[in-house]
Amino acid sequence: MILESADIFNRRINQKDLGIEPWSKDRLQPASYEMALAAQFRVFNPAVKEIDSLHPGDYTIPIDVDDNEQPWYDEGYYPLQPGEFVLGSSVETFTFPPDLAGEITGRSSIGRIGLQVHATAGYFDPGFSGTATMEICNISPVTIKLYPGLIIAQMKFFKLSRTSQWAYGHPERGSHYQHQFGPTPSRLGQKDLLRPVLTIREPTTEEIAEQLQIPGVDWKQYEKHGY
Repeated sequence: MILESADIFNRRINQKDLGIEPWSKDRLQPASYEMALAAQFRVFNPAVKEIDSLHPGDYTIPIDVDDNEQPWYDEGYYPLQPGEFVLGSSVETFTFPPDLAGEITGRSSIGRIGLQVHATAGYFDPGFSGTATMEICNISPVTIKLYPGLIIAQMKFFKLSRTSQWAYGHPERGSHYQHQFGPTPSRLGQKDLLRPVLTIREPTTEEIAEQLQIPGVDWKQYEKHGY
């Protein structure tokens, strides 16, 4: 279920378990909340010739179009070239309660000028807290100026079928981006680098029993085979 604007307002203002900072009622849409673009970006280091996913690292460099330290951005915008990809950030910090998830979607008017605001990472788990990093790409044939404060995207909020007992940020989760602030580069870790399983077999009773150990969940109600 997607929250309607009155429900977003209620969770933010009355229940106070959904965090949106800064907040403005004027930014509420029928079933989403509008997001503004921050002044900080991360661009790919031109010295990097390839990215090796088996040896993750930060391949980007930070820029701030509002800090007056980089003369080529004195105009206060970032000139996104055709085909260029940068990481941007929302001005807003979102804090999701354990029964809500979120998803970024681009605004229609932004998409119609050839600007994409996310590649694949448009989803936010229950429990996540931080600014939203956006994977921004110019698919138009001309330069697009990215201004801080541009209403660039919107956040949708989804009600879960049940409250998560193992939400993002849980000590056993190993959550990469909890409390991120500003555009955050990839934190691909060694645990993400899984080799293909060569032998396909049914899990043993002991392996299944071990899997059903997420904190706070009574898994007996889901068991069908007496595990």
